[in-house]
Amino acid sequence: MATVRKKDRRRQWGEMSRSKDAGAAVISPTDFANHLYVVGASGSGKTSLIRLLAKHLEAWNRNGVFRNAFIYVDPKGDDSYKFVRQCDPGTVGRGLVHFLDPQQTKFSINPLELPAYQENEREELVSRYVGYFMKTIEEWYQQSATFVQMERIFRALLFYVYMEHDSPTFLDIHDMILKMQESGHDALPQIAGTFGTPNREMEQALLSIAALKGDAFVPLLNRIEQFATDPVLKRMFSVRRGTVNFRELIKPGTYTVVRISPLNMPHHVQPLAMQAFILKLWFAIQERANRLPGEGRTQVVLALDEFQIVKDLQVLQLMLEQARSLGLGLVLSHQTTEQISDTQLGLITGNSGTQLVGKVNGKDAVRMAQIWDPQFKGELTRLLASQEYFHWSIREKAPPGKEQPLPVQFWLGAPPDLQVSAAAYDTFLAAQLARYGRGIVEDTMVRQTIAARNKWLESITVRFPARMEWGIMVMLLGKPLQQVEMVSQLPVSNRSEVLDVLKKMQADRLVRKTDPGNRLSKYELTQEARSAYFEPKFDEVGSAAEIEGLTRRVFNGYLKKAMFVAVASQKVTKGRDRTDLVAYDYEDDTPISVEIESVVEVQSHPEHVRYNMVKWRDMGFGRCHVWSKSPKARQIYDRLSDEEKRGVQVRVI
Repeated sequence: MATVRKKDRRRQWGEMSRSKDAGAAVISPTDFANHLYVVGASGSGKTSLIRLLAKHLEAWNRNGVFRNAFIYVDPKGDDSYKFVRQCDPGTVGRGLVHFLDPQQTKFSINPLELPAYQENEREELVSRYVGYFMKTIEEWYQQSATFVQMERIFRALLFYVYMEHDSPTFLDIHDMILKMQESGHDALPQIAGTFGTPNREMEQALLSIAALKGDAFVPLLNRIEQFATDPVLKRMFSVRRGTVNFRELIKPGTYTVVRISPLNMPHHVQPLAMQAFILKLWFAIQERANRLPGEGRTQVVLALDEFQIVKDLQVLQLMLEQARSLGLGLVLSHQTTEQISDTQLGLITGNSGTQLVGKVNGKDAVRMAQIWDPQFKGELTRLLASQEYFHWSIREKAPPGKEQPLPVQFWLGAPPDLQVSAAAYDTFLAAQLARYGRGIVEDTMVRQTIAARNKWLESITVRFPARMEWGIMVMLLGKPLQQVEMVSQLPVSNRSEVLDVLKKMQADRLVRKTDPGNRLSKYELTQEARSAYFEPKFDEVGSAAEIEGLTRRVFNGYLKKAMFVAVASQKVTKGRDRTDLVAYDYEDDTPISVEIESVVEVQSHPEHVRYNMVKWRDMGFGRCHVWSKSPKARQIYDRLSDEEKRGVQVRVI
């Protein structure tokens, strides 16, 4: 692949040639597997160089010489459209080009979503993934003491939610922290109802975290809250399922441009976005290695411009050391070696087979000369320090047993022409937006669980009373009572608790005093409470002759057991099922769907009766009671599967 500026030679993209024949510096397909390191000051032509590499890689895909998948991460935001528009229109037309931009294509990534895995590998994957992610968020905190405390909270919560779920979000973590900050230990049962019962060690960890003072959570909330409140960050990072299919991005022939820039997101969030993308790509590469033998893996080339932004990412070192065997090659580019430590520079140059140096300052020239050949450090320093803009030196490591070749200088060729028209580019962007801008920000899992458990409330038309409220109303059905009389019949330990409830019920116009001026006055139900809760229209349940009497009998039976009971809403709504009565067992906090089946219904429409026995779960109920005068109702029940029978009781009167 030639990278020489030569006016009298027509450039052929994807052309294979030898350096001597081409009169140029040549980078071969095998060089991409061994990583490339590029360093040059601003304006030296780094981006143009990567554009040239990208164009040749695209051409190699078209002519079949070297099948590859190219991915360019643009942290500056200025050049993304050039990388796309330099593609052959045929490559774009075949859907091989992907463009990920938070604003223009609105792609979404859930940094907490686990990568694809084999079931027997999940435990090990969770451990690695949490470790990588914690290293990522370490950059959020400049003070080590603050990070240590926040790391403890975040790590424990991540391990806990991963016990049962593969796709928690920042919203879930934010919600859990808020609940523990506000309610302490009282929040844990609600959280456990969503994420499962923790094991003993995890329970102790959660109890310890919940016991922290409220302000102990503030540093962590300060960082996570932005993903719950900032609309752009919320859409980009708080979806449950990301819209980027990383398996697709590493297929043969694909060409991906990722624009992650302070121009389209807060500056302090940019590293997280880049790290999340790289981390997920790395796991996709590893997952592919488990699926495909070595010869079946397409070479993936990941070009990271201004890579120093993610220089401390733990997987970057693993990529440099292990990626060759997995079919991933890196192109790491930045402006000066001063942006990374000596250790990092040694790691990169030690693991990159090809190194390119453009116009650099004196310090960079000295460092690179020392690395390239300490014996000729002075000569190399002068050579590198004297290079003009677009004048580059390339050094390729010799294979084992071969003599190390001298660095070669070359003039960088002009960047590729833009082949995709502005109109075609706009059409392309619209298609990419349709493809990637479909991320859905769901409610938190805790709130979803609560909503699912409370779905049954949609079936009643009255306010659902608390247990003590209902107990008081049922007692007052018979006759007015004094407070002391009610206390003796209610499961309470002190009178003030009952008094507080009675005051609330008075405010809600459920009860009133018979003698308001008397401190020992009795309480009675208001007419509004009687009408709403105890004088239902039983004829709304059905028109068969026996329905009204049977429904009344069933209704009163639940009342005698101190269960809440009400006639369900009979409003016909498309797509929504109805039940006949709604009961609630306060003893085990279970809502019950109550079906009243007439003899005619059981005889004529057994399939409908069967459906009534199984629909209740989707309506949010915990059990189903079926009442009928027809013994055939039990025969219908007997034909249900064992799973369908669970929670269903049929009672024939």
